[in-house]
Amino acid sequence: MIAISPSGTVTQGVVNYPVTLALTNADEQVKPGMTANLTIEVERRDNVLLIPTRAVRTQGNQRIVTVQKDGQLVPTRVTTGLSNESFIEVMSGLQEGDVVIVTQTTTRSGNIPGGMGIPGFGGPP
Repeated sequence: MIAISPSGTVTQGVVNYPVTLALTNADEQVKPGMTANLTIEVERRDNVLLIPTRAVRTQGNQRIVTVQKDGQLVPTRVTTGLSNESFIEVMSGLQEGDVVIVTQTTTRSGNIPGGMGIPGFGGPP
């Protein structure tokens, strides 16, 4: 790596930092002046318990998920670890096989009669 820009640019709420790299043993398809989008992996863990990030909510300084146990919805405190835009690692509070409820949001247009519900959660079947 040659340089990382000291200031980023914001595009649609995402901060980007231009980085200049020097390639060794570059393929002939790579041309001078080309640009690329990269994902930089700063840490990796294998064989961990992952759940969708949308399943986790914050209450105070605690992370809470809703788990279905014996037909009941049970708020459960979890300790989380690494995450990306889709998934979050659960370090404690859940076990493999637990059923975690992911909250879904729906949008209704004023021109569409009726609505949709999730069976068993107060909406029509």
